Amino acid sequence: MLELDLDMEADLGIDTVKQAELFGRHPRALQDPRKDNLSLKDYPTIKHCIRFVLDATAVAIDNRESAIGNQGANCDGARA
Repeated sequence: MLELDLDMEADLGIDTVKQAELFGRHPRALQDPRKDNLSLKDYPTIKHCIRFVLDATAVAIDNRESAIGNQGANCDGARA
């Protein structure tokens, strides 16, 4: 079993190229814009990566709910 505080590179052998692939794929899957200030050094452990996924998922859900809300506001019961 993996401990959440294991370092991705030092303990698990996941090099920065693989880490970049992980972070590069996830926002696309959630349809969330890429963060310009994303730095791999800010996510050194599995726990940090889980937090990244949860935060990105929350942003994607908020964006979808906002889009649905905006569509409803545009309708306002007006008939064509």
